[in-house]
Amino acid sequence: MLKRKTLNLRDFYFTNFALEDIFAMRQIWKKGVLFERFKPRPRTGIIFLNNCTGVYTDKTGESFTAPRKSIVCLPYASEYTCLNLECESNLNDAIQVEFNAIENDSILTFSDKPFIIKDVNVPIAADLFENVVQAYEASVPSALAIKTSVYNLILHICKEKVRKYDKRFSPISTGIELIESDTLCNISIEEIAKACNVSSCHFRRLFKEYSGKSPMEYRMDLRLNIARKMLESGETTLEYIVEALNFESTSYFCRVFKKKLGVTPSQYKSGIMPDSITLK
Repeated sequence: MLKRKTLNLRDFYFTNFALEDIFAMRQIWKKGVLFERFKPRPRTGIIFLNNCTGVYTDKTGESFTAPRKSIVCLPYASEYTCLNLECESNLNDAIQVEFNAIENDSILTFSDKPFIIKDVNVPIAADLFENVVQAYEASVPSALAIKTSVYNLILHICKEKVRKYDKRFSPISTGIELIESDTLCNISIEEIAKACNVSSCHFRRLFKEYSGKSPMEYRMDLRLNIARKMLESGETTLEYIVEALNFESTSYFCRVFKKKLGVTPSQYKSGIMPDSITLK
């Protein structure tokens, strides 16, 4: 029986693995539909939300909103739901590619729950997704063409992660990945620093050089960006956002939101936008 091995996207780039159980499809989404996966995924999925938006919630109750033109990883063995917020209801809504990556006696995965894959050149990625589904839909499918197209897609996604880090930030790359891939994670900065084998003081200093913000401020801004997307969708209440994003109270969320963006969440939801938005 194959074991499960978790790697971040950056390390995946340097790993020798074989692709098996490939599947690809175009998806038509319908607004308001809730997709539920209560059994562990049998394959890793990567989905490009071309003309649709969805709210993904993992089995612990943590949620994030994936906007149009985003790429979401649905890891092997993960369980989650996805609420369709908006779509065009045609075959251009989304493309999903699934596969198992095998290294020796292990199935490789990226996490235990879905996440948005960031720092990707979206136009290039969109073409690569299209190449995969075209190879899969060919009247005479070629296993070699299908595998090559999937390898190229994975290569592009992982290569962007490798390019992202300046050498001086390599000691804290694991911590950067933890913070950016799991916005709602409650793991302390001390624990993240320990995972990087550096002191918390050294981690904070390097992270500030990397992002221009402290780790806590950076993580808060990521959460507020998710809140903004949820408010823009018009489909969620303040109470739901507070619970989904783990804010301690509605009043605290409103206070932080206004301090950062200059308007209250209710004003933002009603279309009153600040003069400028500086969140990353």
